[in-house]
Amino acid sequence: MPEESILKRFAAARVFVSNVDKAARFYGDTLGLTISVESVQSVIFTLQNMDLIIEQADPTNPEGAEMIGRFTALSFAVEDCQSAVGLLTGKNVQFLAPAQKQAWGGFVAHFLDPEGNVLTLVEHPKEG
Repeated sequence: MPEESILKRFAAARVFVSNVDKAARFYGDTLGLTISVESVQSVIFTLQNMDLIIEQADPTNPEGAEMIGRFTALSFAVEDCQSAVGLLTGKNVQFLAPAQKQAWGGFVAHFLDPEGNVLTLVEHPKEG
């Protein structure tokens, strides 16, 4: 029997941006998340059992520029992906393509935050 892992849960995901204020408005006002902690360099949104940290990176520094606008592989669960795409498109969120049915039975749709970070909506298949 394997030894119990010291890792207990996924605690946080970090998205790097050049403008924390602009990103905070997008994630807060557009996506409807609530800020739990705010500082000059970052904003933290708490979603049930994990934190989403939006963190300042310096776009003039090659290392910082490399962290902004990349595919983050963060997926936000939604009840109805197509409805969520419609709602967010109405708030000027840019999607890369319409919601796509997946081989595993759900739907996904990729969208951009204001800094070009690629995020994902995911609808899991309904049971029954």
